[in-house]
Amino acid sequence: MSDIKEQDSKELLQLMSMLSEGWNTGRGHEFVRPMAEDVHFVAFDGSTFDTAAGVSAFHQPAFETHLSNTRLEINVTGMRALSSDAFAVFATGGVIKKQDGTSGELMGYSAQTFICERVQGALRITSCQNTRVRPLKGREAAIVWRTFDNLWNAFGEPGASGKGGPPTFARQ
Repeated sequence: MSDIKEQDSKELLQLMSMLSEGWNTGRGHEFVRPMAEDVHFVAFDGSTFDTAAGVSAFHQPAFETHLSNTRLEINVTGMRALSSDAFAVFATGGVIKKQDGTSGELMGYSAQTFICERVQGALRITSCQNTRVRPLKGREAAIVWRTFDNLWNAFGEPGASGKGGPPTFARQ
C-alpha cells in the first residue's frame, strides 16, 4: 500500500511541522510532543532512545549550548502508506544556526525516515532514523571517514569493549 489520502498527507505534514516548531523553541519537551511515548529514535550520531523522555533529556543540554538559537528544517521528500494507520515519511534537512533570527548556515545536512502511526486516534512519530549525508565519493572522502572512525575509537565514548568507539563483536 503506498497511496496516501489527502487528509493523511496533511496530518503527516503537520506532524513534521510540529517537530520543527518544537525544536525551534529550544525545549526538549516541546521537541518530542509529536512523538509517541515509546518512540524508537536514532539520532545522527547513532545514539538510540526508546522513549520520548529519553529523546528530550538527550536534546535539552544541546539546546542550552551548541544547539542554542537554531532552527530545524525538515523537507519532506516522500510518503508511503504502510497500512490505513501507519505511514513512512522520508525527508532531508538539517539545523540552521540563526544569525538574524530567520536565516543562517545549514549545519549537519541529513536524511530522515519517520514511521508515524495512529496512537489513541492521533498520528504520532513512533520511529525516527536520522543519518548525516556524507557520501563516500572518492579516496579523499574515504580517508576522512576512516580518520574520524580512528579518532572516535581512540577518544570517543566507551563502547562495550570498555575503550572508546563502538562495541567489539566476536565471531561465533
